[in-house]
Amino acid sequence: MRTPQPGTEDRPELVANYLGQLEEVHWSPIQTRLEDSDNCSTESLLLLPNIKRLFLSPFEPTFTISHPVVPDFQSGLQSLTIDGCVIRPAFLQYNLSRCKALQYLDLDLTDCYDIKAVDLKVNLHNFGSVLREFGQDLVSLRLRFYDCEEYAQGKIGSLKGLKRLRHLSAPVFVLVGVCEDAIPLPEVLPGSIETFEMHFVDEYGLANSDTLGTKSAANDDRVVRLLNNNQLPKLQEVVYGCYMDGQDDRLTNFTQVEGWSVKNEAQLRRSFAIEPFSRRIELVRGE
Repeated sequence: MRTPQPGTEDRPELVANYLGQLEEVHWSPIQTRLEDSDNCSTESLLLLPNIKRLFLSPFEPTFTISHPVVPDFQSGLQSLTIDGCVIRPAFLQYNLSRCKALQYLDLDLTDCYDIKAVDLKVNLHNFGSVLREFGQDLVSLRLRFYDCEEYAQGKIGSLKGLKRLRHLSAPVFVLVGVCEDAIPLPEVLPGSIETFEMHFVDEYGLANSDTLGTKSAANDDRVVRLLNNNQLPKLQEVVYGCYMDGQDDRLTNFTQVEGWSVKNEAQLRRSFAIEPFSRRIELVRGE
């Protein structure tokens, strides 16, 4: 019989006595089968004595909630990445509620749709509700969505209650919605935000075709309004991802915003002559 390690007395014996020094786990249970099920649970990983960072990147399994072995136990997990997973808002709530020490969350929402639904749309509103209630201690939040916005239902909405959040990265439509459903960016961002990375994709030409494929159109005016907004005094850097063809001078508008500059302006102007491509405009305060 193994002697439990110090500080593990409140964990089940089988969990407490294994991998006691493990701080980082990368788990990709590709085509894992539990009996005749493809469901996986993170319960035993959260109970690891010194777990700090957890990366989940399955291909097939659906992550589900299991009955807590120690219901009131709080994990020491500080960083969680969920990549390419099929999860429900309830699964995110389960993990956030068990991990009050969590500061860094990287969440790929692309496949987080209801597999029983016909339209396969991701309900962003439900994930937003979970973040507002259980993500209040987050310092860094990255939300990813690789499909067209037509596969998104609703929006994440306001994150103003996340008063410790300093770094945020997300496609704009994921945060604020689209068209008549969209809300202004300042109504979403908490006053604590220091760096904000947002993504737009303009109309783009399809190879060997005169047809334009359309995704989220970039809105320079929206970004300029954000930079001029005095409600975000701690905001120091905005990264603006969008498609640029080099035909239109889209940098001048940003260089004229008082108190802000385009950090990579020279690099961008050189790149315009090479080929149209998605670019990152790095906007910084006070340079």
